[in-house]
Amino acid sequence: MSDAALSDVDAVTLKSCHTHEGYRILVARPAESADVPLPLLVLDATVTFGTVVEITRLLRFSDDLPAMLVVAVGYQERRFGDALGPRQRDLTFSRSAAGGWPDDPDMMGGGSHFASFLRGELKPWVAEHYPISANDWGILGSSLGGLFATHLLLETPDLFQRYGIGSPSYWWDDKTIFLVEASGALSRGVLPARVAITVGEYEQPDGRRRYIASLPEARRVEETANDKVHPHPDMVGDAERMYHALRDRGCEGLRLSFEVIPGEYHQTVIPAHLSRAIRLLYDGPI
Repeated sequence: MSDAALSDVDAVTLKSCHTHEGYRILVARPAESADVPLPLLVLDATVTFGTVVEITRLLRFSDDLPAMLVVAVGYQERRFGDALGPRQRDLTFSRSAAGGWPDDPDMMGGGSHFASFLRGELKPWVAEHYPISANDWGILGSSLGGLFATHLLLETPDLFQRYGIGSPSYWWDDKTIFLVEASGALSRGVLPARVAITVGEYEQPDGRRRYIASLPEARRVEETANDKVHPHPDMVGDAERMYHALRDRGCEGLRLSFEVIPGEYHQTVIPAHLSRAIRLLYDGPI
């Protein structure tokens, strides 16, 4: 093992009968502790796993977090850009007429199958191989991962007990996620869950224009042309809208927070989102 690699990490491949995909699963074991660790599922392993592991280990060292087992789901394609198709397929619950990347209907709308993989295959595998507090799972997802986590909260809220929803792509498929919320699938009764929604300050049209203005001329021209075809969504407004919708349900036991992270764009906010979500969901220092 390279000296630069994270310590105490296991890597396995799980082939799902639900999605027919072979997933690269990374598991970061906590330091020796008398406490049974809480399992935390992280989507987009290539982008997020290392950051989450270091955050949780550092804050555990200072006694600011409980012992945690970090479980990340990735793909056989080790580079993020190479896995965009399967990722989009797994993290969306419907097919979008516009905005998909790649723009391939076969790479959209597989979220229910991916959720079945998490429930029926991944979580039992983790419980079989590691000592965990099996009734207190967390999940962290950004962008389409935030959209996916919101779907789980609305439709199968028992699957996880803590939801870190970052920069959620609620624009997907003409914002059908708000129709899901309005359908009332989520009970208005008791919901013992913790939910942290975060989004970057500049994840809206004015912020997009600010970003484009900072680019070299050639890229500025290219990105301006792209935005004329695909206008940038107001992800801040959409995230706040979902926060208010969930808050107004008045579910007993639901602990809900919403934060706009200053000075961040969609592509820069992820480390800040992970840090804030972990601390909000597990009573870390805020």
